[in-house]
Amino acid sequence: MFYTYLWLRYDGTPYYAGKGKGDRGFTSKGHRVRRPKDSSRIILQDWPSEKDAFEAEKFLIMYYGRLDLGTGCLRNLTDGGEGITGYNHTEETKQKLSESCKGYIPWSKGKTVTEEIRHRISEYRKGKIHTVETRRRMSESHMGSIHTEETRRKISESRKKQGRINA
Repeated sequence: MFYTYLWLRYDGTPYYAGKGKGDRGFTSKGHRVRRPKDSSRIILQDWPSEKDAFEAEKFLIMYYGRLDLGTGCLRNLTDGGEGITGYNHTEETKQKLSESCKGYIPWSKGKTVTEEIRHRISEYRKGKIHTVETRRRMSESHMGSIHTEETRRKISESRKKQGRINA
């Protein structure tokens, strides 16, 4: 069974439209935008065929418009209706993908970052301002996290050095 889905902002306006089956509409994997944390902000519409779902996806994107084109509120980068469901790579392609990933170590798996790199990243970020939407998402991602006493002490010391709180 295929369906179309809309991901909604807190104010109820849609920000992404897509076509899927299974859990596609409920996962951020494979999307360039994150799904809503609250599943009640995901609207589904079932369709009898993949062709019908693709047509409905194209309609939703046309109806709500794309942010990148200045025609609406959706963060989609295409007009929809494309994609391949259930495609399986050939064994040759799988082997090539496997070879291309060998030796890659993600940042989270113990790769050390030199002070020089840290400094370059810091300099690059200085003066850049996050959008309101980005700040809201960052805030949401930290909600419910609890800092250790040591972490709270380090944050306090850092803010004192920056003159952000009284010493």
